[in-house]
Amino acid sequence: GSIKIGHSLEDMSREVRRTRRVLLLIGLAGVLIGLAAAALLARRVTRPLQKLVAGTVRISQGDFCHRIEIASRDEIGELARSFNEMSGRLLEARERMEAVHRRLVQAEKLAQIGRLAATIAHEIRNPLTSVKLNIQKIQESERLDATEREHIVLSQEGIAQIEKFIKELLGFTRA
Repeated sequence: GSIKIGHSLEDMSREVRRTRRVLLLIGLAGVLIGLAAAALLARRVTRPLQKLVAGTVRISQGDFCHRIEIASRDEIGELARSFNEMSGRLLEARERMEAVHRRLVQAEKLAQIGRLAATIAHEIRNPLTSVKLNIQKIQESERLDATEREHIVLSQEGIAQIEKFIKELLGFTRA
């Protein structure tokens, strides 16, 4: 004798298909979770780099006060801290250069004033010497009365004051 136990393969085929679907869904979920994790990781890495690039653009445009805010302690954070220090030193250097430039412009203005004053003093001194010599020549004349001699003495005192002023002006221009 024989006993025949019949078992339908239909149930088993359904179970295999269901297991395949479950495995396929688990695989698909794993891929989606992996992609999401990769995207988050990529974003976490690229966001600080984007901030760093944006900061370099602003600083290259002359905004040395801009600071790159990256709080991480990795290489990107260290790079951002170094970059902030560099931009701070650039700002200090620019401020020093501007101060030196202002002093240079001021010194140039003073030099121009000195040259102008020296030219004016020279232009006044030459004719004044001629006037002084002519007055001294007239003073030697015996035909002058007391009033005329008084006027000549006043003229000589005025010339002496002008000469003193010119000497002071030239002293100023030398400095």
